[in-house]
Amino acid sequence: MDHQNKKTMKKVIVILSLLLAIPFFYVNAQEADMDESFEAIEEDHDEYCENESDHDHDHDHGEHTPLISALCDGNEEEVKRLLGEGENLSIEAVVIAAEHGHIKIVELLLRHSLVSGDLTETPAYSIALSIAARSGYKEMVEMLINNTSALTDKDDYSDYESAITDFYSNALKGASENGHKYIVELLLKAGADPYFYIHDDGETALILASKNGYREIVEILLKAKTNTEIYLSEVNTAFLHASENGHKDIVELLLKTGANPDIQLFSNTDKTALMLALENEHIEVVKILLNAKANPNIKTPDNNSTALAIAYEKKRKDMLELLLKAGADPNSEANVYMSPTILMDAAWNGEKEVVEMFLNAGAAPDRKLQGNYGTALIMAAEKEHKEVVELLLNAGANPDIRTRDNEIALLVAATTGRKDIVELLLKAKANPNIQTSDNSTALKLASLKGNKDVVELLLMYGADPNLKTSDRETALMIASGNGRKDAVEMLLKAKANPNIKALTKNNSTALIRASQHGHKEVVEMLLKAGANPNIQAFGDGNTALIMASERGHRDIVQTLLEAGACAHLKKSDEKTALLLATEKGYIEIADLLKKASTKPPKENTTQENDDEEYSDYRLEQLQEFIKKFEFSM
Repeated sequence: MDHQNKKTMKKVIVILSLLLAIPFFYVNAQEADMDESFEAIEEDHDEYCENESDHDHDHDHGEHTPLISALCDGNEEEVKRLLGEGENLSIEAVVIAAEHGHIKIVELLLRHSLVSGDLTETPAYSIALSIAARSGYKEMVEMLINNTSALTDKDDYSDYESAITDFYSNALKGASENGHKYIVELLLKAGADPYFYIHDDGETALILASKNGYREIVEILLKAKTNTEIYLSEVNTAFLHASENGHKDIVELLLKTGANPDIQLFSNTDKTALMLALENEHIEVVKILLNAKANPNIKTPDNNSTALAIAYEKKRKDMLELLLKAGADPNSEANVYMSPTILMDAAWNGEKEVVEMFLNAGAAPDRKLQGNYGTALIMAAEKEHKEVVELLLNAGANPDIRTRDNEIALLVAATTGRKDIVELLLKAKANPNIQTSDNSTALKLASLKGNKDVVELLLMYGADPNLKTSDRETALMIASGNGRKDAVEMLLKAKANPNIKALTKNNSTALIRASQHGHKEVVEMLLKAGANPNIQAFGDGNTALIMASERGHRDIVQTLLEAGACAHLKKSDEKTALLLATEKGYIEIADLLKKASTKPPKENTTQENDDEEYSDYRLEQLQEFIKKFEFSM
């Protein structure tokens, strides 16, 4: 198409897009050389006739002329009269006549424009033809095609034949888009180019017909193709649109014609036909594509989306099953934060059937999140999905896998207090004494929550109540400090040692913790089990009596004194229980301690020589700090 004809076509498309709301991508504002009259046409042409009887309206186009009124009424004789009297002809008049299917009036207007020269800068013929083709007015299209030479001026175009072909071809797009089969055949017979498109929109007649589901027109257009290279590219684009919109018969037809089932052409998404069909839940199209060997494992370059991820996002188990049977990778990632596999996400959400489906398809139950975070089993345990936990364990999930953030399935279940899930894990040979790098164990966590049943179950399966982690903190200390009487009772029955000292400041023994926090019943239970009231904590030298006195727990002070607690023992700052009680204003406690202080101090034979052990612990802490500091440098 030469420059003049391009210029003419620009004007045609601009007018049609403004008046008919046709999507328009061809004309660039910097390239288009248009009269101001074209730019001013912005109102919907229907308003001319809808408001014809309203004398008060005021459009940008001005008030109705007698010619416009006659066109709205379809009054051919009045139109003739007005034109004969010299009424100016505008492009709006042609549009109104064409849109309302007034064949004779359209012909009259076009013939008059050739004589009058009113529309010399406007390709009125092409506008009328495009409107007629889009609207399905086959008689008008026939009239325009049959009278092309009589209704156009060859002098207006440097390449007349090329311009007319473009007019026909643009009309072909409109007829194809709107399903007017007979008009498509007419235009092709007249010489319309089936490859024609307007620059950036890239949509040919075939693409538009495929997108909107007009199979017969697709067949007609396919038969009209000749250029193999252009043809295959166009077929693939049409194929993607047909798949996206669920037109299964067109999908089948285009596959037979040579469409590539794995083509990725949409620059904004790069999704395959399979992905597009899944996204719009066209399951019959999905079946057709899979039968055509579409690859279900292709990823999009932007977010690594896969067919499985899309089907999972839509919660379509039937589509998931189809994809897995077709060879989709069961370890595909889901389109969610941190890229877990679909198995992980389904486990987290408690989707038992999906989990079972993926495990049966070979999904790896022990795969971790990016960065060595949680597994499907840990996620299911955390969200308390018992049936999913059972499925994963039966599939061979390792219950002792730990993650970088110290998650272990057994510890997670113990925290939630789900005895049934804890039992499943223990029966699957989970290590009851496994511990994290921060010294947590399942028994500690269950004791912290005071979950008697879980504590009992863990002890039954071999959890060691005296297990010494690197800080030497035991489950009994945690349960005692938090007043978990039932857990304390269970642990003491299992021979938990109440006199173990933790290697952290202020955390010493179970008795010191219970005394500090005012748990009298726990204090009594510990003393009955042989807890020594005179053991001093590492570092600060606190005793159970000192902590109870400082916190104002009178009954516990009395209980400890009756059990032989020594009132003469001092903290590392040389303060006694009496001095601390006096400073705090606890008069009754001070009186009790004064009476106890009159007795001569006993030698503290129970105080172990543990300075060396504590020093070793502090050295380990310092070494760990140095390692972290060096790593950060």
